[in-house]
Order: sequence, then structure tokens, then C-alpha cells
Amino acid sequence: MAQNKIISNKIITGDLKEVYNAIDWEFARDKVFFITGATGVIGSFLVRCLNYANKQSGLGIKIVLPVRDLQKVRLLYNVKETTDANMEVIQNDITNKIIYKENVDYIIHCASNTASMSFVNTPEETFNISAKGTENILNFAKEKKIKSMIYLSSMEAYGNIDKPRKLKENDLGEIDDSNPRNSYPLGKREAENLCYKYAKENDLEVKIIRLAQVIGASVDYGDTRVFSHFARSIVEKKDIVLNTPAQTTSSYCYISDTIIGILNVLMKGKSGECYNLANEESTIRICDLAKKLSQKYTTSKLIFDLKDSPQYQKTTHWILDTTKLQALGWSPKVTLDMAFSRLISSFYYQKVGKPKNETILQVIKKFVKTKILDKIHSVKTEENFRIHKLFGIEYKIKRFKFVPKYLKLPIDKNKIVFLQFNGKGYGCNPKYIAEEILKRNLNYDLVWLLKKNENSDDIPEKIRIVDYSTKEGMEEICTAKIIIANTRIVDLMKYGWHKREGQIYIQTWHGSLGIKMLDAHVAAFNVDDNISWLNRAKNESKMMDYLIINSAFESEILVSALWFNNEAKYFGHPRNDICFWNKEQLSFVKEKVYNELSIDINYKTFLYMPSFRDNGTIDCYTLDLEKLKKSLENRFQGKWKILIRMHPRIMRYSKRLFKYNENIVDASKYSDIQELLVSADMAMTDYSSCIFDFMLTRKPAFIFATDIKEYDNARGFYYPLTSTPFPVATTNEELCENIKSFDYEKYKNDVEEFLKGKGCMEDGKASARVVDLIQKCIDQGNK
Repeated sequence: MAQNKIISNKIITGDLKEVYNAIDWEFARDKVFFITGATGVIGSFLVRCLNYANKQSGLGIKIVLPVRDLQKVRLLYNVKETTDANMEVIQNDITNKIIYKENVDYIIHCASNTASMSFVNTPEETFNISAKGTENILNFAKEKKIKSMIYLSSMEAYGNIDKPRKLKENDLGEIDDSNPRNSYPLGKREAENLCYKYAKENDLEVKIIRLAQVIGASVDYGDTRVFSHFARSIVEKKDIVLNTPAQTTSSYCYISDTIIGILNVLMKGKSGECYNLANEESTIRICDLAKKLSQKYTTSKLIFDLKDSPQYQKTTHWILDTTKLQALGWSPKVTLDMAFSRLISSFYYQKVGKPKNETILQVIKKFVKTKILDKIHSVKTEENFRIHKLFGIEYKIKRFKFVPKYLKLPIDKNKIVFLQFNGKGYGCNPKYIAEEILKRNLNYDLVWLLKKNENSDDIPEKIRIVDYSTKEGMEEICTAKIIIANTRIVDLMKYGWHKREGQIYIQTWHGSLGIKMLDAHVAAFNVDDNISWLNRAKNESKMMDYLIINSAFESEILVSALWFNNEAKYFGHPRNDICFWNKEQLSFVKEKVYNELSIDINYKTFLYMPSFRDNGTIDCYTLDLEKLKKSLENRFQGKWKILIRMHPRIMRYSKRLFKYNENIVDASKYSDIQELLVSADMAMTDYSSCIFDFMLTRKPAFIFATDIKEYDNARGFYYPLTSTPFPVATTNEELCENIKSFDYEKYKNDVEEFLKGKGCMEDGKASARVVDLIQKCIDQGNK
């Protein structure tokens, strides 16, 4: 499919990095790549990968793009001229002779008509693009004496395979040449045959790759293929509609894995050979894929609306055996779940990234500002000047910059400043990192920024406590070598803070595998009313040197949500190390919690952690505590106390919402929620990510959320609550039933599958990894 525009977002940036890091690019240094089909999904992403490698390593790669439509490719790549330093666009329909006078080293032939409707409506053109076009490219390759050429074929070249079995490269089935739709696979077969012929008879270095269905975050929102239809339906919260029984089995592969495979065959493949390229673990029937997605994204039901049309292919089974390609050292990394997660997230960006519907007043204001006022007076800002343009005349005014004293002080190369929730308490990732430093007896100056009136009893003596909201606090953060935080610190930017040269900012983030959307992904956050916060947040993200993550999921979602564009470290979350402590250590923690909350050690505890609502509503907190307590006693026996941990944003409503007594305990002010988590016997939330930390203990957990639909519409979920291991209830009656019917063995199995599916790597050693990084940073800075 052709691309309408080059799509950019954090997920695609991550895909480019994956390709770059997987290839030894020296083979491409000072080489010329001739790429057909550069306006298609694969061709365009291949071009971006080459350009990215060029930019990162100064390889001197030149890319030549033969295209039919010059205007289209200029718009696609934002190229004003047909030639620039590393990219040259030539107008050349490949069904005609290829004319290019300069040297060419590598050819990657991606051009193909891949729209199913075109197979039926223009079968001759479809066939000729593959057959005639490939013959012209092969003659051109022969003329240029290229080093290597790749022809991208398709799994459809296998024809009709009526029984499911793994297909090796020589296992071809029948193709009905009377069906116009088969112009596509017939053309592919003819092109493959020409490649074999030229390789043998002309000693031409040419290899064939039969591609599976390629999924990519770089796919345009308007793409018409089946997988794009599924993803688009999910983003738009529409039903997934199938017009056939969809029994065909297909292999899939993600775009980054695909490009890595192509380049491996280009470098290492044997001339005259064909290679299957697919993720074998991503082989599935189309109907099963639709079912899988509808079960995961429950706002999109699966509906069959059967129709008969020549554009629909006959049921077949394309299950590609990739043994031959894997022998070259290639193996796919992106699972089918991850592939669709990235695609759906990218489609979400493309959809919500467009301007929201504006009111008439907003339109008028914008018109007045852009069309009238800008003609009278406009301002541009440079580093040291503001350039004013008044009635067409420009003049400069030097900018006055007030630089606070603390931004002029030298940086202390051994100082580390910690911030937890902007000065609230002692806990989360910063606490466990600080205590790992103390455990190692490292000679660092540790500073904990704490707001006035916050409890400091738990903070070790070797950590200096400084008031967060004072000039002294600002001086500490502006002179520290390392800054460690667990949430955004944009508020400090109001007072003149910005990361200075020589400082290192480590963002550890307080959430984990969270279900609710964050920052960049929340439409309500990305509006003009929030422009001041948005600008500060994006600028702060640029200052982050490291982001600590615990999973492939966070690599996909958290990195993008925070506009992070630096180095994410797969370390695990330091705060979760406590979940892996031994029984003696955990027993000590539990005793500490019970003593502070005045709980008899013979009681079991159920920890309830409700989150807040962005609109400030509190009518969603309708938990019947007495019913809950009775249900726990009936199902799990013993004596129970319910601990309530309110989110700071709703803590002031605590006594209005809940009647505390000897059995209902307010644990909101306990400093370290991780200690509450490992001490509790069970836990429950609505949308707080704390439940995913609790999951690591493997103890029972539940969801009680009365406003799932409203919350999803307002904030949005990354995946449905029902896809978690936690039984979900929207009423007190459902919650009691979930407790009554709780299946612990099923829950434990579901937890393992969930953590595996998210690529979670928590092992209790995250704090050690972070401190190793800190030591490395400080040691390098002190040399």
C-alpha cells in the first residue's frame, strides 16, 4: 500500500532505533542504494532506516528513488528538489526501461501493487508491475554490475495451500489463472522466475524474499488492508466486521523485524535463493486474529456480515517456515500482540493528533491572530534577541535574562538529589535507590527534598533533608550531579530551574504497566488550555537522560507518553525490589506496618487504593465496606481489617466517603505504599497502577470500578480492564460474587501470562542496576 504521508511518533522512532541497533552498518558506508516502491509501507520505512543510520553514523549513504509521481514523493519525504546530499529522486516508471547514469551498489526492489481491489479491476497492470517491472530492474542491475539485489515477493506466491502445514521455499501450491485476483500471485511467481534465471545465466547477485503480512506503526491511518481495518475499528471503538468466514491462515511480521531481515539477506544471503520472512509465532487465522483483538479491546465486537465478491481470496494457509533465513542469524523480536499494540497506538496518534473541533469563537480568535494581527506585528525569539516585525519592518530587542544565583553555583560532582512526588514523603523508587547507595557505603552527598510538614521520621540520618519549597531546595537541585525523581518536576521550572550542563536527570516514574493513558496520549491534556503545562512537560522530557522501565510494554507506551527521546533502561522498578525480599525481611516490614497502624498481628488485611478522576468527581466511590468485610470472612476465613489508601488528590474527601472504625483503617498517610503492598494479604483498586506492583507478590487482587465507560471516554485505557488477571466488578454485588468465586490457581496462572505478555522483567535487582549506573556517571564525571 502506498503511503499518504511520512508518519512520525515515538513508537516509530523506537522502530528506527531497533533496526539501527541490529545491523552492522559498515557494509553500507559510501554505498548507493537504488530502492523501488519508495512510496509504499516497506519501501518508505526502509528509506527512513537508511537515512536514520546515515544520520547516526555518518555513513555517506546515497539513496536513489525511481518513482512515477515526482510530486507525490516530494510531499511524502518533504523533499523540495529531486536531488539533495543523500537522496535523489528520478522519474522512471519501472514498467519502462530504467535510465540512471551514475553508479549503483545495492538494489532493493519493493515496488508492487498490493491493493486487493486493483488485482480485480486492473489485473494486467498488477501483473506487469511485478513481471515487466522486475525484468527491467534485473536488466538495470546487470548493466550496473551491482553488489547485491533483493526482490521482495509475497507469501501469496505460494498459491492455494488447502491444508495447514509449514511451507518451505519450494513448497508451491496451485494458482487458478482464470481468476483476475490472481494477477498478483501470478505476477510474483513470474518475477521470482526471472530472478532465478538472471542469477544463474548472468551471474547476477540477486536474492528473493517471500514476505509475510507486514504490520508497522508507520502504516497510514487510511490503509485498506485487513489488519489496518481491525486496528482502525479498535481506535474508533467500532465493531470489527468480517465479510467472509476468514478461515485463511497468514503469517505476520513487524516492520522493524522485516527490515532487519531484508538487510541480513542483502548482506549474507546466497544468490539465486529464496528466503521466507515471517514471525512464525505470529501465524494465525484471520478470524482468530479478529476474535483475539475483540476480546482484548472489548469496545470492538466481532461481527460476521458475509458477502460474496471476486476480490476475496479463496481460503488458504500460508504458514511460512523461516529456518533458512534464521540460519543467517536473523530472528524476529516483536510478537503479534506487541505489533498490534504499536499499530493501534500509532493509529491513535494519527487520529487524535489532528486538531479538535473548535468553537466558532476559537476559530474567530485564531483567524484574527493569524490573518490580521500577524500582518501588523509578529515576534520571533532567538537565544539573545526578540525579533519584532512591525508593518513589515524588522528590529531586534536584546532579551534580558534574569539568572538566579543558584544557577551560577558550581555543580557538586558527588551530590545526588531525590524527589518523590514533588516533596511528599519518603518512598517509591528514590527511597530504594538511596538505601542501596547507603548499603554500599558510597561517599555521596544524598539530599532529600521534602515539603514542610511532611513526615521525615523514616529518612535515614545520612540523608540530608532540605525544604523543597525554598531557595535552599532550589540551590540543592541546581548544584547536584544526579537528580532522581519519580514524577514530573515541571513545577520547579516556574522558578527558573533547568538541567545544567554536567547534570544527569534520571526519571524513575511511579507507575508500572499502568492501564490508564498518560500525558501525550490523553486528548484532554493536549489542548490549548494546557499549552503552558504542555510546553514545560515537553521541555522537561528533553532534559531526562535516563528513563527507568521494567517491560517491553513500558518501552512502547511510557516512553511515548512522556515524550521521552533518550535512553530507556530495562532495569525494573527499584521500589518493586521489596516484593522479592526474603520472608524474614518481609516479616519485619509487616510488623512495622501493623505497629504504625495499630493492627493486631493476627488480623488479615485488605488494602483498597482508589485513584482520582480528572474532572474531580467523587460520586464513583461507592464501596460497601461492611459487605466487603463479610465477603472476605466468608470466603477466606479469619479476621479482617480493611486499609484504605486514598490518592493525594482525593485525600481531603476521605472522611466524607468512608466511616473509619477499628476495622476500617485510614492508611493514606503511611509514607511508603510499597510496604503496605507487601504487608497486605489482598488488594483492590479501580485504575491505580499500584495494583500491578502488588501483582508481583502473587497475592489475590481485585478491580472495583463503577465508572469504567465514563473513565475510558475521558481518560482512556491502553488495554481493557478485563484483560488483566484481576476479577472486575462495577457494583458491590459483583465484587462480592468475585470474592466468593475467586479461583486462586487460575489467578496465579493469569498473572504469569500477563507479566509474560507485557515483557516484564522484575527480579528484585533494579536498585542495584540503577546505582551501578549512578556510580558509572559519577566516576566518569570525576575523571
